[in-house]
Amino acid sequence: LSHLPLVRRFLVEILPRQQSGEEGRILRELCERWGWESFAKEIKDHVLGSATEQGAVRFGRITRILEDLCTGATAGSEHQRTGQGFAATFFETLCAWDNETEKQAPKIDEADKPHHQGFWREHPERSESREKKIEAEVALRRSVFLPFCRVLVALEMRDLLNEWVAHAFRYEDWYDLRDILLPAARSLVLLQESSACCEEPIQGLLQRVIERLEQRTLRPIPEPKDWSQSVKLGCKCEDCRDLQVFLRHPTE
Repeated sequence: LSHLPLVRRFLVEILPRQQSGEEGRILRELCERWGWESFAKEIKDHVLGSATEQGAVRFGRITRILEDLCTGATAGSEHQRTGQGFAATFFETLCAWDNETEKQAPKIDEADKPHHQGFWREHPERSESREKKIEAEVALRRSVFLPFCRVLVALEMRDLLNEWVAHAFRYEDWYDLRDILLPAARSLVLLQESSACCEEPIQGLLQRVIERLEQRTLRPIPEPKDWSQSVKLGCKCEDCRDLQVFLRHPTE
């Protein structure tokens, strides 16, 4: 920590290649000792910028680093100003990641949406590949969305939090309502009292989640055409035989 050139080499050559997600506290100690602007360029270019170079799995780790690095910044401090620069840089990287992911994902045309009869049967390779892609991408973003929201709240970046929420709703395939957006809204509402600055985007996220849930419940649940159940009862008594017949009947 006392040898400045060695610290810079660590940030440029070692940390981008070897990250666990727990390095935020070390970076914070370095910045508090040498000044928050001392390593701003190295952190932006080689730590935050290493996400796209090293693969999507790094985004979750880098988000944890950023959260540890930026939490607790006081208003108007050098810590806050530098952290806001880090957050803005990482936001651009996240947007580029989602744009590229969307380009590479297997496409399903509007005319081929799942509600069209026979689509899954006629195009199993397209539907399955996209579903697997979505599942994998949602898992990656689960470790990014809420922690980055907390970073923006900690840094009092209301406008960027608004943009981040809007971005997630533009890419709802990757930012799943049930797995990511709903839990995030519930968690962030608890932060409102400690960060009145970000109350508007947090309430906006909550309202949009509620609207999406209401839209989903408006869709009627189709009645099954076949009510039969392939249940095999071990008992051979008369009552169980009658029940077996009832369960296998398609309309009763």
